[in-house]
Amino acid sequence: MLAQEKELVDRSLVAALNELAGPRIQKGDYAQALRTSQLAARIAERVGDRVGLSHASSDLGLIHNRQNRTAQALECYQKSLEEI
Repeated sequence: MLAQEKELVDRSLVAALNELAGPRIQKGDYAQALRTSQLAARIAERVGDRVGLSHASSDLGLIHNRQNRTAQALECYQKSLEEI
């Protein structure tokens, strides 16, 4: 769908995806939160949204941390800081 609707792929979409991830993380729905945050990160990279990428990377770090995947969490947190 996003491939067909290129005008929808922008910073607003990244922000919306990042907003969706937060409640899923809080509920412990890490699989869905991971997919949402990964999509937000990919789109943010594509459109050059450094703030959105930082937010998505931070969420990815939180997800990995809560699943005791420390190395992946640190990697994501570092990426988040690099984008600021």
